[in-house]
Amino acid sequence: MRRGVSIRKLKGMSPARQEREISALLQEARRAPNGELPRLEAVIQAFEQRYGFATDTLRQRVASGEERETDDFCRWLMFARLRDRLVAQARPK
Repeated sequence: MRRGVSIRKLKGMSPARQEREISALLQEARRAPNGELPRLEAVIQAFEQRYGFATDTLRQRVASGEERETDDFCRWLMFARLRDRLVAQARPK
Protein backbone atom coordinates (compact mmCIF):
# COMPACT_ATOMS: atom_id res chain seq x y z
CA MET A 1 0.00 0.00 0.00
CA ARG A 2 1.50 3.30 -1.01
CA ARG A 3 -0.99 5.62 0.59
CA GLY A 4 -1.33 6.40 4.24
CA VAL A 5 -2.69 8.90 6.70
CA SER A 6 -1.53 9.58 10.23
CA ILE A 7 -3.82 9.48 13.25
CA ARG A 8 -2.89 13.09 13.94
CA LYS A 9 -4.12 14.13 10.48
CA LEU A 10 -7.28 12.07 10.88
CA LYS A 11 -8.05 13.79 14.18
CA GLY A 12 -7.89 17.15 12.43
CA MET A 13 -10.45 16.16 9.79
CA SER A 14 -14.20 16.40 9.84
CA PRO A 15 -16.02 13.10 10.44
CA ALA A 16 -17.10 12.99 6.78
CA ARG A 17 -13.53 13.53 5.59
CA GLN A 18 -12.26 10.88 8.02
CA GLU A 19 -14.76 8.41 6.60
CA ARG A 20 -13.69 9.21 3.01
CA GLU A 21 -9.99 8.81 3.87
CA ILE A 22 -10.51 5.51 5.68
CA SER A 23 -12.75 4.20 2.88
CA ALA A 24 -10.12 5.11 0.30
CA LEU A 25 -7.45 3.28 2.32
CA LEU A 26 -9.65 0.18 2.58
CA GLN A 27 -10.40 0.20 -1.15
CA GLU A 28 -6.70 0.48 -1.95
CA ALA A 29 -5.88 -2.38 0.42
CA ARG A 30 -8.43 -4.60 -1.35
CA ARG A 31 -7.14 -3.86 -4.86
CA ALA A 32 -4.89 -6.18 -6.74
CA PRO A 33 -1.21 -5.65 -5.92
CA ASN A 34 -0.34 -3.76 -9.10
CA GLY A 35 3.39 -3.88 -9.64
CA GLU A 36 4.12 -5.59 -6.33
CA LEU A 37 5.06 -8.95 -7.83
CA PRO A 38 7.90 -7.61 -10.03
CA ARG A 39 9.28 -5.64 -7.06
CA LEU A 40 9.19 -8.72 -4.84
CA GLU A 41 10.88 -10.79 -7.54
CA ALA A 42 13.66 -8.19 -7.78
CA VAL A 43 14.21 -8.19 -4.00
CA ILE A 44 14.26 -11.99 -3.88
CA GLN A 45 16.65 -12.15 -6.83
CA ALA A 46 18.99 -9.72 -5.05
CA PHE A 47 19.07 -12.02 -2.00
CA GLU A 48 19.74 -15.04 -4.24
CA GLN A 49 22.63 -13.25 -5.95
CA ARG A 50 24.04 -11.96 -2.67
CA TYR A 51 24.11 -15.38 -1.02
CA GLY A 52 24.68 -17.49 -4.13
CA PHE A 53 21.76 -19.89 -3.81
CA ALA A 54 18.05 -20.10 -4.63
CA THR A 55 15.14 -19.38 -2.32
CA ASP A 56 14.09 -23.04 -2.33
CA THR A 57 17.60 -23.98 -1.24
CA LEU A 58 17.37 -21.53 1.65
CA ARG A 59 14.02 -23.00 2.69
CA GLN A 60 15.52 -26.50 2.70
CA ARG A 61 18.63 -25.43 4.60
CA VAL A 62 16.65 -23.59 7.27
CA ALA A 63 14.19 -26.50 7.63
CA SER A 64 17.05 -28.99 8.03
CA GLY A 65 18.95 -26.79 10.47
CA GLU A 66 21.87 -26.36 8.09
CA GLU A 67 21.29 -22.58 8.14
CA ARG A 68 19.97 -20.57 11.05
CA GLU A 69 17.34 -17.87 10.60
CA THR A 70 19.39 -14.68 10.54
CA ASP A 71 17.68 -11.32 10.09
CA ASP A 72 18.53 -11.35 6.38
CA PHE A 73 17.24 -14.87 5.90
CA CYS A 74 14.02 -14.05 7.75
CA ARG A 75 13.44 -11.03 5.51
CA TRP A 76 14.23 -13.10 2.42
CA LEU A 77 11.79 -15.81 3.48
CA MET A 78 9.13 -13.23 4.33
CA PHE A 79 9.40 -11.72 0.84
CA ALA A 80 9.27 -15.21 -0.68
CA ARG A 81 6.13 -16.12 1.27
CA LEU A 82 4.46 -12.88 0.25
CA ARG A 83 5.37 -13.51 -3.39
CA ASP A 84 4.01 -17.05 -3.17
CA ARG A 85 0.75 -15.75 -1.72
CA LEU A 86 0.35 -13.11 -4.43
CA VAL A 87 1.05 -15.69 -7.15
CA ALA A 88 -1.52 -18.05 -5.62
CA GLN A 89 -4.13 -15.26 -5.43
CA ALA A 90 -3.54 -14.33 -9.06
CA ARG A 91 -4.26 -17.85 -10.31
CA PRO A 92 -7.74 -18.36 -11.74
CA LYS A 93 -9.91 -20.44 -9.49
